[in-house]
Amino acid sequence: CTIAASYAAAAGVRQFTAERFVERAVACAERIPAVGALLRDGLIPDAWFARVVEQTSLINDLGLLALIDAEIAYRLMGMGGLSAKRVESVVAAVVAEHDPDAVTLTREQVRAYKKVMVNPLNEGMSELIVTASAEDVRIAKETLDAVIAGVCPKDPRTKQVRRSDAAMSRLNGTAFTCQCGADD
Repeated sequence: CTIAASYAAAAGVRQFTAERFVERAVACAERIPAVGALLRDGLIPDAWFARVVEQTSLINDLGLLALIDAEIAYRLMGMGGLSAKRVESVVAAVVAEHDPDAVTLTREQVRAYKKVMVNPLNEGMSELIVTASAEDVRIAKETLDAVIAGVCPKDPRTKQVRRSDAAMSRLNGTAFTCQCGADD
């Protein structure tokens, strides 16, 4: 409050505005530094950063928050044509995926954000981003984990690659099979 009062006097703004500014500054340095770097580098404006601060404010586990911060920054860096709505939906999706209890959107708001997006990454690779309710995403992930559990231990793919391949198999209606090369 003291720092905010000093800032309010120096900047000629109200105390409330100064407190929000200090809150975002602390978040930038301590809570979500990877997203803060996007703000610093001019890749997202202050208003979008403020929304990320709001969306992550209920996350108390600092280890989980660090993971969420890194994933939000990674997704935003790879997206072209950012808009306030796209940033908010990405943040909500990441928070919902990792900590459904910390989501600050209502069910009606989540319903409005449901969509499927394709994000080109590089030549030959793209992301398919499905935004859905936290419950649906949790069930989908559990389903993928059940599918990938059916391959043998000699499958050379990482768990993440197996999940990706299983998701594409399910979406395309094709069989998900082990890639170890053994006949059995």
